[in-house]
Amino acid sequence: GRSGVPYYRDSVPTYDLRGTSHIMESLLIARQYFSKEDPEEQALRNTITKLWERINWNYFTDAQHPDVLWNKWSPVDSTARSRPLGGFNESLGTYLLAMSSPTHPLAISAYINGFATKHKGHELYFGDDTNDLAPELKMKLDDSLARSISANPLIGDAGNAGVSIYSDDKVIFAKNIAGGSLNESLMSVYRPFLIMDPKGKVDDFVDYKKYLSNYILAYKRRDNEMSIGTRFTDIWGVENVEDTYQGYLVNPAVAIAAYPFEKEIGLKALRKFYEEYADVLFTQYGFRSWIDIKNNDVSESYRARNQATIAVMIENANSGMIWKLYENIPEVKKTLEKVYTKK
Repeated sequence: GRSGVPYYRDSVPTYDLRGTSHIMESLLIARQYFSKEDPEEQALRNTITKLWERINWNYFTDAQHPDVLWNKWSPVDSTARSRPLGGFNESLGTYLLAMSSPTHPLAISAYINGFATKHKGHELYFGDDTNDLAPELKMKLDDSLARSISANPLIGDAGNAGVSIYSDDKVIFAKNIAGGSLNESLMSVYRPFLIMDPKGKVDDFVDYKKYLSNYILAYKRRDNEMSIGTRFTDIWGVENVEDTYQGYLVNPAVAIAAYPFEKEIGLKALRKFYEEYADVLFTQYGFRSWIDIKNNDVSESYRARNQATIAVMIENANSGMIWKLYENIPEVKKTLEKVYTKK
């Protein structure tokens, strides 16, 4: 912090690519927002640009796969204790930044070979990162993730690095679901679209506006057909479908953050959560992490990511401010034009 001396867990210097990309996204959006030609704002923009230019994204790749990013890097053992980034989650934003770098860019092929690939030995569809989950859920999944961190399946296996994430598309509840699964939280699916408007974003496989709408509608339908302890269809957002031993844990942010993509659904969810459960679920810190309606239980914790997702999504639905700022970052704008076909 104030000392400027890094702190390394277990005394091993490790650099987190996802954390780096999240910070850089925010700084570049701030660079767009502070656009006045006065000394203070000019100095701020220049400082952000210098930081942006210093990030060497190539450190988070390996020689055999220069267009696949790994989530961590260490000068001690490079990416040996890392895992590849990819899939319908926050990885999308990381790859877009890496391809947009003015000094150390990844090739555009990283969109297909990195983001759009399910790498061998790793489950990378929705929600590869358990940081999106409440602590109670994250603890249950840590063991299952350990096996993917223990191996580096891409190295020495260039001929069989993975398959397209689009190869498992399925129709679920009459909706086409890219990736073919509803078992992960919508929070990780939302993440790249906190900053990027899915409208008009179409690649060779997916129309992202339709993809988000389909995922939201199917997710809600699934929850409504489960016995989660309420008769209100506007209450949904189960995050622990794979482990329901302690009941269904409903995260209010999941349903409310649907607002920019399915406005009526998101607004009704916000009203119903507040009307029915505000006395136990909503405080001065915002909504609690989850509520278990059937077992009359509620989380004692709060997730900053939940509060941020709700706030940013409501702002984007109302003004599109964050979306507009991000998509007008000059370096990012060029990449978006290369990757997506506007419709």
